[in-house]
Amino acid sequence: MKRFCTLFFLTFGLLLLLSIGISAETRTATFYNGETAVKTVTLDGEGSLTLATAPNMGTKKFIGWAVTRNGTETLHPEGSVFNDADGIGNLSFHAVGIGLKTLDGAAVTYASPTVLRFDGAVDLSDYSRLTALVGAENITTGVLIAPYSQVSITPLKLTTASVLNRVSDGFLYSTRTLRVFSGSTDTIPDDHLLEKYCGRAYLSVTFGGQTLTVYADYDIEKHIRSAHGVTAAAFEDRFSTSDATHTVPAACGCYSRYSADRLNALQARLDKVIYVSMAGTGKVESKYSMDNFDFKEFNTAHYTSPYRVERFLSDEPHGYDTYVITGVNGTDFNTVTAYFVGGSYFGVANRAAEWKSDGIYISVINSTP
Repeated sequence: MKRFCTLFFLTFGLLLLLSIGISAETRTATFYNGETAVKTVTLDGEGSLTLATAPNMGTKKFIGWAVTRNGTETLHPEGSVFNDADGIGNLSFHAVGIGLKTLDGAAVTYASPTVLRFDGAVDLSDYSRLTALVGAENITTGVLIAPYSQVSITPLKLTTASVLNRVSDGFLYSTRTLRVFSGSTDTIPDDHLLEKYCGRAYLSVTFGGQTLTVYADYDIEKHIRSAHGVTAAAFEDRFSTSDATHTVPAACGCYSRYSADRLNALQARLDKVIYVSMAGTGKVESKYSMDNFDFKEFNTAHYTSPYRVERFLSDEPHGYDTYVITGVNGTDFNTVTAYFVGGSYFGVANRAAEWKSDGIYISVINSTP
C-alpha cells in the first residue's frame, strides 16, 4: 500500500507538471488599431490563426495587418491564415492603412485640345510605410474617369464599364504631407463642353498572393466638373492686388495667374457656350456652373456673353416657344457649340437643325394645349 501511494503521487505530480507546461505554451495574437487593442485571439495547436477583419481607421483606407517576426516586418491581408508554428511568444498585429483622396475640382487645358485633369493624393508617410512593407513595384495609383451620365448610379470602380482607368506613371508633385498623382480625360469635343465628368482616385497593392484595391471617398459636389465650368472658374480667378500666384495684370485692372494669350484662349472656349433664360421673352445671361446644378454669374468686368435673344416666337411651332439667338454687334453665333436652357444642356451634335443662317432657333415645350 505504501508503494502504491508513492507511485500514485509521483504520477499525479508528473501530470501536474505537464499540465502547467502545456498551459504556459498557450499563445495569443492581439490586433491593434493605432494604440488600441481591438481583438485578441488564441493560436491553435499548430500556431495558426485567421487574421481579423478590417478595423475602422477613420479617414484612412485599411490595407492589411503588419507583424514582426525574427526581425522582419511583413504585411498580410485581412481574413488570411497566418502560420507561426516555429515561433515563440505572443503576436502583435498592427493595422496598416493609407490616407487616400481625390482632390477637389479639376484642371483644364487652356487651349485645344480640351482635356480635364483630376488629381488624387496619398499621405506621404503612409505611402512610405507601405512601400517599405511591400515595395513600390507592388503599388499602383490611378484615377478613374467617366461621364457622369454613365456612372451616376453605378459606383465608379475598376469593375464599372465605360470608365477610363488612368494609371499614373509617377507623381505629379509632392508636398510636405502628400504625394499627388493625376489622370485626364480623352479630348473633349466642343459639343461636350457642358458634359459633366467625374473622377475618383484609387490605389492597388499586391501582397500576400492577392491584389487589393481601395478607393478614395466620392463627393458629388467636389469631384464632378465640366470643361466649361472649370474654364470659367480659371478665367474668373483674379485678385484686385497681385500675390505669389496672381502676377499678371489683366484688362479689368486686376491680376490673373494666366498670360493674356491664355486668357484669350480661355475666353474663346467660353464663347462656345450660351445660357438662355426663359424668363419673359427670354434673354442670354452670363452664367456658368461647375456641376450644371448651381450657377454663378460672371463678373461683368471679366466676361459678358457676346450673344443675345433677338426674337421670341410664341407658340411657334405649335406647342413650342422658340428663342432666336444671334451675336451682339455682329459676333458670329456659329461659334456656339452647346447651350443651357431651362436647366438642361445640349450640344450641337444632337440639335444641328437649330443652327440656321439667321440665328440659332432653340425651341422648348410651352403650356399651350
